[in-house]
Amino acid sequence: MDDAQLARELQRSGDPAHFEQLVERHRGAVFRLILSILGSGREGAAEELTQDVFVKVYRRIGQFRGEAKFSSWLYRIAYNQAVSYRSRARFRLPHYGEEVLAMTPSERPQDDPHQRATRAEIASAVKDCLDQLPHLYRSVLNLYYWMGMTVPEIGQTISAPDGTVKSYLYRGRARLQKLLDEKGIHHV
Repeated sequence: MDDAQLARELQRSGDPAHFEQLVERHRGAVFRLILSILGSGREGAAEELTQDVFVKVYRRIGQFRGEAKFSSWLYRIAYNQAVSYRSRARFRLPHYGEEVLAMTPSERPQDDPHQRATRAEIASAVKDCLDQLPHLYRSVLNLYYWMGMTVPEIGQTISAPDGTVKSYLYRGRARLQKLLDEKGIHHV
């Protein structure tokens, strides 16, 4: 069964097996969406919010009308939850001590230390620059590049027309490139 059929069967019968299938299909994508909004280092909060999203979906499954894809409806709920969480005053980025950073494994052990250091420096600069972007641009860039969503899917998720999404992508890329240029990093 596709997602819409599972949702309709869940509405009709209340069978938890249908809900479990929907969770299994979408848990990873919902987690990535939420993490893209919260930012790296917030995996624990993203996991909690992912669970909250599915609780909300279970409670609100009767509101799914099938006018849009189930995934669009689900991602909209996840997006709203993450934006709401992020906007709370108590949202803070975690601090990692030197001992945690020293234990972080290298991705390519065959590279020499200079290459690893250069790659780590670039990755850190990109993360810092992404964190400086306005929330909306960062989210749209993450949805497009990290989650692989299309422009129409992003539009449904953030309730914006396709042209607006394209504009956000263009502006987000331009701002990101400007910030990277200021750090001396070109063509990432």
